[in-house]
Amino acid sequence: MRWLLREVWGAMRLNRRRLFLTGIAVCWGMFILVVLLGTSAGLRTGVASSFHVNMPQLVSITANSTSLPWEGNPKNRRVELFIDDAVQLEASSIRRVAAVFPTVTQPCRISYGKENVSLNVTGCEPGFLDAAYSRVLDGRDINGFDMEGERNVIVINRLLGRQLFHDENPVGKIVRIYDIPFTVAGVCVNRFAEDITPMAYAPLSVMMAHFRPRGDIDAINVLADHLRTYHANDCLIADLHNFIAELKNVSPKDNKAVIVNNPCDYLIIAYSVFDGLNVFIWVVGIAILIAGIVGVGNIMLIAVKERTREFGTRLAMGADDSDIIKLVILESLIIVFAFGYIGIMTGVLSIRLISAVVGDSIETFRNPYADFWSVIVCNIILAVAGVIAGYLPARQATRLKPVDALK
Repeated sequence: MRWLLREVWGAMRLNRRRLFLTGIAVCWGMFILVVLLGTSAGLRTGVASSFHVNMPQLVSITANSTSLPWEGNPKNRRVELFIDDAVQLEASSIRRVAAVFPTVTQPCRISYGKENVSLNVTGCEPGFLDAAYSRVLDGRDINGFDMEGERNVIVINRLLGRQLFHDENPVGKIVRIYDIPFTVAGVCVNRFAEDITPMAYAPLSVMMAHFRPRGDIDAINVLADHLRTYHANDCLIADLHNFIAELKNVSPKDNKAVIVNNPCDYLIIAYSVFDGLNVFIWVVGIAILIAGIVGVGNIMLIAVKERTREFGTRLAMGADDSDIIKLVILESLIIVFAFGYIGIMTGVLSIRLISAVVGDSIETFRNPYADFWSVIVCNIILAVAGVIAGYLPARQATRLKPVDALK
């Protein structure tokens, strides 16, 4: 092996300028591929963060009147949801259901002193605020003790707090929903956007006791996770619809009686766009890299022709065809890998520089990076390309007859 490396190194030293110009093409192709992959990853991360693509989504199930007769029941039959339906859904084996939150929404008028605001108050269970992309800014969230003790507490968003309390701290203050006193337990804000409507949340048990004595609820909210494909999305919608339809004795084809409101469709579109973008980038990057590999192949052809007498002498002295093939392929691999790695490292450094310069200034472009598997694939491409670029000229060299080569 040592003699083989010495032979290759000697041949490469004789054609340094040609070797450098050929390697630049490979280096440039790999550099472009890595930079494109890194910027694509930064775009994917930024858009995913801006549109909450990587977060679980709330799928809402509501009920209405039937539009189809089913098992002796006429159409236009009123369908209602109850807490027990949510309990059974949470205990079911439907895939991708992370949590279930029954809710009621009651139009109310909240007053504090001379200020009053009309809005919808949502009765919910602990954990719903976090699932609905809200976080508690001051005070606390609704907890299990509020539910069990039916405490008259309420969590309001920052916009409602400004409308009722102006510059005062709302936490601990008493507001009235109609004539019922409620203590403000906390103030919440949307995690990703400024509040545009006043919102208020109270324990579900309290809202049920005051406004829904029959026990009916308005919606069952399902926290869905890992919806990355249209198939997974459609399967979840069908499973949820069929499960509630069976509970309520409704036709599985009746989409008006049981309504599944799924906001995840745009997430699937986003993933499809990202996947298409990645495919496009790989095609463009590999096309540029192939141009460089073709250059290497042409140079190896020229090198083989220039060394025809040398190879003829080797064959005449008893060298095998495999020795000539190894010699040419090894030279090709060294050229491709040496300049390819320079391109990879330059691309990675460029991506880090872009990340440091851009930072968080662009909302839809964050943390560009070249992931591990992309680099592995680049190495495989370099290896295959190097073998192909060297093998074809090497086979041509071995087909020469020693006598003809020596002439």
